[in-house]
Amino acid sequence: MNYLPLLSLQLTHAYYSDGRCRDLVIEPAPQTRRLLGNYRCLLKDLPDGVRICPNCGRRAPDPIGAGDAIWVSAPAA
Repeated sequence: MNYLPLLSLQLTHAYYSDGRCRDLVIEPAPQTRRLLGNYRCLLKDLPDGVRICPNCGRRAPDPIGAGDAIWVSAPAA
């Protein structure tokens, strides 16, 4: 299987010397995890965010519909 980057979300803030906010963790809500799985996408952690990578194998991924929402939440520390 061949997964290629589609979208990267990086959290930054001027408070940090390098701008990277490593204090927050992006965790997809259960319905988002199912949606990403249905569209054969991986959610990869980055040091300061996440990346969504669809499976770009032999069959093209189905497009994500306009009515499909992606939800994330920040877990309590």
